[in-house]
Amino acid sequence: MSELLIEGYGICLGARKGYLYVRTHKGEETLIPPSTLTGVLITSASTRLSAKSLIILSRFGVELTVMHKGKPMCKVMPATGGAALQTKLAQIEALNNGKRLYSAKMFIKGKLHNQRMVIRQKAREVRNSTLMLELEKDEAAICHTLSLMESSTTIDQVRAYEANAARNYWHAVSLMIPPQLGFGGRVVRNPKDDFNRALNIGYGVLRAKVWSAVLLAGLDPFIGLLHMPRGRHMCLVSDLMEEFRPVVVDRPLITYAMRDPDFMKHAGSFRKVISLIIDTLRANESALSKAILLQARRLASYLRGEIDDYEPFRLKW
Repeated sequence: MSELLIEGYGICLGARKGYLYVRTHKGEETLIPPSTLTGVLITSASTRLSAKSLIILSRFGVELTVMHKGKPMCKVMPATGGAALQTKLAQIEALNNGKRLYSAKMFIKGKLHNQRMVIRQKAREVRNSTLMLELEKDEAAICHTLSLMESSTTIDQVRAYEANAARNYWHAVSLMIPPQLGFGGRVVRNPKDDFNRALNIGYGVLRAKVWSAVLLAGLDPFIGLLHMPRGRHMCLVSDLMEEFRPVVVDRPLITYAMRDPDFMKHAGSFRKVISLIIDTLRANESALSKAILLQARRLASYLRGEIDDYEPFRLKW
């Protein structure tokens, strides 16, 4: 099973005799059995789709996501993938009971644990003893913040501890990233350096995957527990992304940057980043795509009262 990535000018996605086909602007065609696909990701605004291809995708339960400038913009899902009213009602009720604070803590506990594991793993790989000591200091600081967060009594306190740990984490990442990439820390909006741009692309792919899991679990993507609702922001998607950011996006990009500092300057770098994250989702930690869906379903079960707690996804040493 694989994810079909469609990019480039003048691509057409159609269907013929039960097969999908991808046709380039030069008329070259590739036939694809829909049963081999887990999803379709379109990054080119000029891509043409036939209604028949959408019907075939729906029959085989394959989702189609359209991305623009590294962000997921829309999604086509099978009509049979509806959500349960009971889950949405439980999600709304959680905003006014202790489950909201507990869930927010768990999202960030998972994130901080996984950030620690990323730093620890990379610290063991470097041969510079001074750098290793610096990385271990940042990991210890995140561990300390994690212990302090246990006593948080408000969502704002949880967010404050997350921000505190982020300073140590991105400082550690900046020490690992080759200096020619110009990475001095995390910049979300309009970054000038290659590594931050790669992170934004990677988080876009992760957001699309978490969005799918949230919908399949019957949850409302706009009713967040950690992130505050604002505009068209899918708050719950951002919530569930937290524990997977270090694993799905940060770790493979750090590894890639350390091995090939010029990877974002090469032709096709956008595709390289997307392909790297898709491969990570499919290959690592017993298929991270399945883990994301499991976490969404686990959260839904917790909110409905079917299980007593929500355990975040944690990297194993």
